[in-house]
Amino acid sequence: MKKLDIRYIESESGKYNKNVMIVKTENVEYLVYFLEVIVMIKEGVVYLDRERYDSNITVRKYRNIFLCEESARIARKISNGNYKLSELN
Repeated sequence: MKKLDIRYIESESGKYNKNVMIVKTENVEYLVYFLEVIVMIKEGVVYLDRERYDSNITVRKYRNIFLCEESARIARKISNGNYKLSELN
């Protein structure tokens, strides 16, 4: 049986949002918002859900915290192919 680790993500103010969580397996890490995958990191590659990664201000806030990046840098990484847009849901 594979180990599954689930934890709530903390905002800059130190509060936890129960609708935003990080789910980790042995080799994959997910950012999940309202049970929808926003970001998946697998084997060092960052995948963003094509329809949801930039869907609202809360998603952007926690996506940025999770990736330790600002929106402009994420957009550049998508443009240059470092981050992949995919269907994750």
